[in-house]
Amino acid sequence: SNDYEGGMASIYLGGDVQFNANWLAGAAVSSNSGTSDYTVTGRSGELKTSLISVYPYVNGRTGSGMELWFIGGFGSGEAEDLSQHAGATAETSDLSMTMGAAGIRQPVSQISGMDLSIVGGVGILSLTTKDGQNAIDGLDAGVSQARVGAEIGRNTASMSPYLRLSGRYDGGGSQSGGGLEVVGGLRYASDKIDFEAQGRWLAVHSAADYQEFGGTARLLYKSRPDGLGLNVSLQPGWGDANGSALFGRSNMLLGGSDLRTMRLVGREMASQPLVLDNDVGYGIALGPGLLMLGARQLRFGGQAQESVGLAYNLAVQNSAETDTSNLALRLDYDRPQPFMVGGLRVEIRYALRL
Repeated sequence: SNDYEGGMASIYLGGDVQFNANWLAGAAVSSNSGTSDYTVTGRSGELKTSLISVYPYVNGRTGSGMELWFIGGFGSGEAEDLSQHAGATAETSDLSMTMGAAGIRQPVSQISGMDLSIVGGVGILSLTTKDGQNAIDGLDAGVSQARVGAEIGRNTASMSPYLRLSGRYDGGGSQSGGGLEVVGGLRYASDKIDFEAQGRWLAVHSAADYQEFGGTARLLYKSRPDGLGLNVSLQPGWGDANGSALFGRSNMLLGGSDLRTMRLVGREMASQPLVLDNDVGYGIALGPGLLMLGARQLRFGGQAQESVGLAYNLAVQNSAETDTSNLALRLDYDRPQPFMVGGLRVEIRYALRL
């Protein structure tokens, strides 16, 4: 039988500077380390990885309304694999990561009250192991992607529909080639309800038998803007809703694309199962901060991850009107599942805005 268990620890430290109302720049540093004990087809062992990364970013808007964003990433570390067979020695290799993505949006005109914009972007991602003399050395996983197209949409205080048609070129993976992509979506916002839905279809692609099709939605309900009372988040998704590799139009990060969705995908998107991410919480005023009690269920095909936890957020307004700090502590317990060990997760975040 195949089995694994392990854990991961991550530390992030970042800062940014708002130059004026239109430009933001900064960088983040992360340290990640993990250990996993595994048994695969009768072979048992322990895999350890460590990676230190730097992520510079910039986002801004020119006087003509052109939006620009960029994020990079550079990391190095080590991967070590130790077989549990008698007499086995540890196999080690240097691990490196390189990534970069940039995008542009240029409004050009209005058609019957709808805004027409030219959009484009390019991105790369590479993970490699090297300088070792074993089976985990010489591994190389990389992908690149470029897009250019036109988007038409209407942006109001409550409703924002959009439709985008883009030419796309993919490289570095088994899906290398060019294609035509169609993306459509809608966002609605009110005092208590925030709803967003998006569908994506790769209508044509030169790679043989390659498909992408999917959708995602997010419904967020808040009893009050300050988080007190009932808070509910429902997020279903199916297939590939964010593009095959580096960027899509999702919840905005740096005013551009949501790079947290960065991943590689398989060749048959139709085989991707339905994902359901549901979160229910209740906010209570506790001292100067907010205590949130909640439960979450994440379902992916036939697998489910369930957790309960609490989070405490403390925001402080300093003497200067622009100086604020925020401290957040989160504790979660994941219920053990088949192929999921479960256990306690701890997260601490601190942010200072000057």
